[in-house]
Amino acid sequence: MKKVLVTGVTGFTGGYLCRRLVERGYEVRGLALTGIDTTGLEEAGVDVVNGDLRKKETLVPAVEGVDLVYHIAAV
Repeated sequence: MKKVLVTGVTGFTGGYLCRRLVERGYEVRGLALTGIDTTGLEEAGVDVVNGDLRKKETLVPAVEGVDLVYHIAAV
């Protein structure tokens, strides 16, 4: 099974993509800013990690072991 990272998971497109990938059997990790409610994503089976695209040190744990990245986030 491929492990996928999706940035921008709390947006409409990123959230939709995460849910569809989980339904298709992918192991999905989502990158979200700290303080944003990700309960629905977690209930759907997404492993949510807190981070910020502008802070390199928060990206290292997000990409660890990932095979593919869908970069949906915007600043």
